[in-house]
This record gives sequence, structure tokens and C-alpha cells, in this order.
Amino acid sequence: MQRAASTWLLIFGIAACGGKTYGAEGSTPGEVSADAAPGQASADAVPARSAPGAFAGSVDVISGASTSGAGQSIAGSPSVFLWSHGIGNWFLLGPPPASQTSDAPTADIVPPLNTYTTAFRVQGSGGDGGLDLFAQLNHPQGSPVDLSAYYGIGFWAKLDGASNSVLVALTSSQPYFNASGKVPSVMVAVPNDWAQFTIPFSSFGVDGSSVANIDFVAGAGGGAFDLWVTQLVLLCRGACPSQG
Repeated sequence: MQRAASTWLLIFGIAACGGKTYGAEGSTPGEVSADAAPGQASADAVPARSAPGAFAGSVDVISGASTSGAGQSIAGSPSVFLWSHGIGNWFLLGPPPASQTSDAPTADIVPPLNTYTTAFRVQGSGGDGGLDLFAQLNHPQGSPVDLSAYYGIGFWAKLDGASNSVLVALTSSQPYFNASGKVPSVMVAVPNDWAQFTIPFSSFGVDGSSVANIDFVAGAGGGAFDLWVTQLVLLCRGACPSQG
């Protein structure tokens, strides 16, 4: 049985149209990859900074250590979280051939990011093919969840390292490094300070109806890195399903 890890959210806003990725309001468009093969991280996306604050519109919190109570980790198990669809887990996975899955480590956010006090922190020395921080949405079964009532995902993140790129993927069964064939994914540029991201499912080329894991892959291109992620959310069209 896999064990869970707690929540980190990436912080840039992107929305794709015709292969272009657009950042938060006032940002510059950039290219995004929606068909990267497992283990590849080749596209560049232009980040859009936004000041700390709430997401625009309604959201359902998947995971995040918040003082508000939404997406709370289970006491004593920071990688396990409760959300509107049940129980989920955060994990850390290394690349093949010696892939190993473990609970994702957390760290305190000082000062807090809005009401969020902890994040998932992933560090690598480079040359190891990177690391995959992923949220398993249906624990422990690992089966996919239908998220088609939503239009995308959002998160906060920051990254220090040789590369400013993080591959974000939606996997329908196995996590990114263990997946076979093409994986719906986009590459985002993450700064060394907190930024907010929103990514529509259309940017991945999917409708969100079969999502088992949300993956954040850092360091695949080599070089040391230090990735923080918190406040992972689902973006709602009007009122969220959980509010119905």
C-alpha cells in the first residue's frame, strides 16, 4: 500500500489556447507542451507572477495545510489529506530503473502564505533524472477520479535551482515515471518566490474525467533543485460541486 504525503501548490497562472500558454492577467504568452513523453521535460512556459492572495473564482481545495480547515491533513500523517471526494495521499517517486515511492516531506512556510503554513518540499542534487511529487487522489486504491465537473487545477509553488521548469502532469493510473505511453502534461516556469498557477484541463488536452494523480516533476533536465508546492485546488465553473 502506498502512503500519502502532504500538500504543495505551484504558484503561476496559465491558460492555454491553440498551443499557447497565458499567464495571469497582464502576463506574456509562452509555449507549453501538452504531449511530453514520460521522463521528458522539454517545453518552456512564461511564468506570470501574482501577489499572494485567493484564487479568482470558486475553488475546491484538494490539499494544503491551511488554518481555514479546507484540505486538511490527517493528524499525525501530513501526507494524507481529506477532500470532497474522499482520502488522498502525497508521494515522492524517483525515476526508473530504481523507482521508489515514499511519503512526500513537508516544511513550514515562513511567513505563512495566506492561511497556508506548510508546503511539500522536494530537493534533488541533479543527475538523478529528477523527482516526481504527486498527489494520489483516491487512496489507497489509486483508481482515477472524475473531475470533469471542474475546468482545471490551481496551485502555489516556488523553485530554486539550475532550471526554473517544472513538468505538471495528469496521470490516469500510475504516476508519471511509471506511466506508459504519452502523459498529458505541461511545462511551467516557476520562480524562486511564491507564485500562483491555474491550468485548465484543456491545456493538457483532456476533460478531467479520469485523473488518478496530479504530478509535479522537477530536476528531469539535471542540476540541483529545491521545489515547494502548496494549496492544490480544483477550479470551478461558477459554484463548486461541493457547494451544491
